[in-house]
Amino acid sequence: MLFDNHRTTFRLLGREPILLSSAARRLAVLERTIQVDLPAAVREWYSLEGASELLTLEGDLYFQPWTIEENTKNLRQRLREQRPLWWVIGDYSSGVCFTAELAAGIDPVVHCLETDGSVIDSGDEWSERSFSAFAFTCCWHQRQEGTVSLFGTEPSFSPPHLDVLMESFDEGPHVLREDAPRERRNPFTDQRMVATRFQFFFFSPEGLVQLRSREDPRVSTTEVRWELFGTDKSALQALASRLKQCGVIS
Repeated sequence: MLFDNHRTTFRLLGREPILLSSAARRLAVLERTIQVDLPAAVREWYSLEGASELLTLEGDLYFQPWTIEENTKNLRQRLREQRPLWWVIGDYSSGVCFTAELAAGIDPVVHCLETDGSVIDSGDEWSERSFSAFAFTCCWHQRQEGTVSLFGTEPSFSPPHLDVLMESFDEGPHVLREDAPRERRNPFTDQRMVATRFQFFFFSPEGLVQLRSREDPRVSTTEVRWELFGTDKSALQALASRLKQCGVIS
C-alpha cells in the first residue's frame, strides 16, 4: 500500500506512515461483508497506526472520531436497512456528523450533515473537502499545537507573492471556494460576517504559513490575512524574516 492520497499530510507531520496490519485486515473483512470496495483514500488512512486519533477538529473536545469498529457496525445496519452506505469520520453529541459516501470515487467529499441529513457548508477548510484534504486539515491544526505564532494583514498581496511561496514551501490542499458567498451570517448571533473563501497552506519542517482572503490572490491583487507558526521563537523569527526578504509580507 503506497498511501498516495496522503503523502502531503505525512510530509506535514514529518514522519512516515506506519501500516497497521490488523486494521488492514479488518477493513478487508468489512469490504467483503458489505460487498463494496472502500474509497482508496479512506482505506489507506484507516489502515494506518493512530488513524482515528489524528482526525480531531482543532482541539474540539465535543467531536468524537469514529473507529473502524463503529463504522463496521453502522455499515452493517445500513446494509440491512438498504440505505446508502456512508463512512462516518466522527460526530458530535448533537448528532451532527462528518461523513463521506462510499460510492463517491477514490477520494470522496466529506460532508458535514445536520441531524435531518442536510449539508452544512460554511465554505471553510472543514466544508465540502475531499477526504484527503479533510485529513490534512486535521493534521494541520495538530501541527500548530505547542507552536508560537505571529499574524498580520498584507493589503496588497499579488499573484507573484503566491508564486514565491509555491516555489519555497511544500503546499497543502488549498481552499478555493469561488462558489461561496462573500458574506454569511453567524449561526448564533445572525450577524453578517465576511466569508474567507480562499485559504492557502504552506509548510516546512520549521513552520507553517497560512493565508486567508475574501478574493482570489491567484488572479489579482487583494488583501490577505497571514498567520505564521514556528516550532519555537527563533524559528518563527527566521520564518518571518525569510518572508519579509522575499517581499511576501511587509
